[in-house]
Amino acid sequence: MKMRRIRKTLSIIFILIFVMISAGIAQVDDSNKNPDGTYSSKKYSEAEKPDDSYLAKFYAIDVVNNLLKKNLEQVYLIKVLVSNFKGKGWEEDYNKIYDGYK
Repeated sequence: MKMRRIRKTLSIIFILIFVMISAGIAQVDDSNKNPDGTYSSKKYSEAEKPDDSYLAKFYAIDVVNNLLKKNLEQVYLIKVLVSNFKGKGWEEDYNKIYDGYK
């Protein structure tokens, strides 16, 4: 008798857990849904669509690395200018720029 009661309680618990999990999976956030049914944040026409080839990705990575290097050099240049002209009060501005770069 006691074993049946435990089985029944466990069955009810498992059913409740299953229902809660399946309700959570079925719930979809439609706030980002476009009118045509897609979830893309940007729509592109065929003329504006970015290239999705390996070569385009390779080129984009190269551009990003060059821009990172250029930005780092410019931040270092600003550091040199600030350290050479300490009386001008540029330390705060440099710290803001450096924190923004980080």
